[in-house]
Amino acid sequence: MLFRSSTTILKDVVYYWRVREGLTKSTTQQRADINNFLDRLYCLKVVDKFFEENVQDETCRYFKYFKWLDLDLKLYINLLDTVDENYINQFIAIVQEYIKNIPKYVFDDLMAINRIKYYFVEKGDVKSLLQVIDYEKNKIGNLKVCRKGDKFFGKFPFKGIPYKYFEMTKELNNSFEVSEIDKINISEGILDINGYIFIRRVNFDNKDKINLKAKLVNICNGNELEINIKSIKNPYITQKFGVRAKFYKLKNRIYNYDWAGYNINIDLNNPKFLKLNTGIYKIIVTLQIPGIKRDIILSSSNKKIIQKPYLAYYHNISFDYNGVGNLCFFVT
Repeated sequence: MLFRSSTTILKDVVYYWRVREGLTKSTTQQRADINNFLDRLYCLKVVDKFFEENVQDETCRYFKYFKWLDLDLKLYINLLDTVDENYINQFIAIVQEYIKNIPKYVFDDLMAINRIKYYFVEKGDVKSLLQVIDYEKNKIGNLKVCRKGDKFFGKFPFKGIPYKYFEMTKELNNSFEVSEIDKINISEGILDINGYIFIRRVNFDNKDKINLKAKLVNICNGNELEINIKSIKNPYITQKFGVRAKFYKLKNRIYNYDWAGYNINIDLNNPKFLKLNTGIYKIIVTLQIPGIKRDIILSSSNKKIIQKPYLAYYHNISFDYNGVGNLCFFVT
C-alpha cells in the first residue's frame, strides 16, 4: 500500500547528533533518561494515529503492535534494573495505560519471557518484573522446557502468574534449528550423509517421537525426489549442546539430544535419480515431533566436509555449499 504521491530530497542538514561531555553515547541513546522514553512513545503514537486514519489491514496492524511490544517498549523494560525508583514508577504507569489498546492476541505471539514481563507490568508488580529481567540476563540459559501433549512449557521460577504464560510452543516452532553435517561419503554409488538436526530446548531422547522425511529439491524448477533418512543415536550431541546442569555430575545435561543424529543414503545409480533434470538441488529434511513440524535445508558450518564429484552414467554430480552453508548438488 503506497500513500506518497511524490518524493522530495533536501540538501539541508536537518538532523544533528549531540554528544554530552565525558560520554561516548549520543543523547538519543540515553534510554535511562525518562525523556528519551517519552520521545520514543510519542513517535509510536504518531504512527498509531496514522494507522487509525489510513490503514485498515489487520495484518499490518498486528505487525505494528508486535514490533512495539517486541522491540520498542521491550528495549526500555530491559533497562529497568539500571534506573531509579522514580523512573520505574513513571514508566510502569505510562506503559500500563498505553498497552490497554493493544489486542491480547498480539501478546500471545511474544516469547514467553516477554509475555511474563508484560504480565507484571500490567499488574504493577515491580519486584517480580525486576526478578524476570535479572533471570533473563543471568539464568535463562539453564531454563528447562517440558512437553505436555503437543505443547511446550518453560519451567520458569516465577510465582503468582497463570501457567499459560509459560507456554513456548510457538517460539520453539519459530526458533533456529541446529543443523550440521558430520560426514559425506560415496561408496559403490551410494551417497551417505551423517549429521544431526535438533531444536534447542526440545528433548530428542525418544526415537519413537521423532519422524524424519527427506527429499531432493531442484531449486530451479521445484522437481522433487524422496530419499531415505533415519534417526541415529549419538550421545555426543547431548554432551556438546545439552547445557551443563549446575550441581549435577559433569556428564549430565539439562537437554537430551541423543536421537538428533541422522543418516541419509542416496543411490546415485537409481533410475529415479538418473531421471532427474540437470540443475542445482538441495536436501530438505522434514522434522516432526509432537507439537513441532519444520522443513530444514541440510547445511553445515564446516564447509570442508565435502565429497569429490561423482559420474553416474550420463550425470556428473558435484557438491558444494552456498553462502549460508546449505549443501548443494550440482547435476550436469
